[in-house]
Amino acid sequence: MSERHTSQAARSRWKLLSQFISQKRSIDCSCPSAQSVSVKRLLNFGFLKFTEHASDQNPSYNVRQYSFSDEFSVSLLSRKNTIPTLSEVNSVIGTAFDTTGLITVWPAEEALSYYIFENVADFRGKSVLEIGCGCGLAGLVAAKGGSGFVSLTDANEDVVRLCDESISMNPDVQNCTASVLAWGKLENFATFDFIVSADCLYFEKSHALMHDLLSSALAKNGTALFVCPRRGASLEAFVHLLNGQKVFKVCVLENWNRHIDNCIADTMQKNMDLFDKNLHNLLLITVERLSPQG
Repeated sequence: MSERHTSQAARSRWKLLSQFISQKRSIDCSCPSAQSVSVKRLLNFGFLKFTEHASDQNPSYNVRQYSFSDEFSVSLLSRKNTIPTLSEVNSVIGTAFDTTGLITVWPAEEALSYYIFENVADFRGKSVLEIGCGCGLAGLVAAKGGSGFVSLTDANEDVVRLCDESISMNPDVQNCTASVLAWGKLENFATFDFIVSADCLYFEKSHALMHDLLSSALAKNGTALFVCPRRGASLEAFVHLLNGQKVFKVCVLENWNRHIDNCIADTMQKNMDLFDKNLHNLLLITVERLSPQG
């Protein structure tokens, strides 16, 4: 699938939403036009357990509590209405800017969070930068698990404000902040032991900006972790770009976690008519700096 086709598919999803919202119609995901462009058909893969109740402070949101074990839980705000507003949709059409972080906690974010929880010892005492953080679950898990410092970042100011509220809901998390960060080359920016991101590689025109951000913010012996589906040729294009610069070592891993693999397989069996491996099968991409001799 070409870059143009991938970008057109992403734009089509937003145009479909704009059409239905402007007409005040609900989206029928069974219709062919919706099926061809919608990626919001499978929201819950069962990666994590959570409970929800209405927020006392914010009537548009629920308080969602994720339980990773009897002793480990993280709370955040999750929007009740998972259909974006017309203004949110129109802000994306024709741009590479994405507001989907406001809408819900997406499966890739849950999968990344589970991976961090299972490997929490690796993150303990380390600095962590989450980019395109959305609801910030992965970064909050790292902070809860004892990371030295965690920075939740997103280009959307509304997303960052939401993350600030979620941070305050976890009183035992003292080492976590939220701020606006646009991708690209960063001057005088701190470097991080880990950079983590979920489903942020689908717009190919932003790949060069992601490369520049990694070059600026990844510590010498650091690791970047991306969880995302292939989405046509988008993932391959990103890996090709990074490999071509000969600055990073990139590994694309399938079957990278037994629990995640089992949940995806179970979802596929129960939703054969909706499951699309290109959109729903999640991969783990690791990025490390090459040594000067590499």
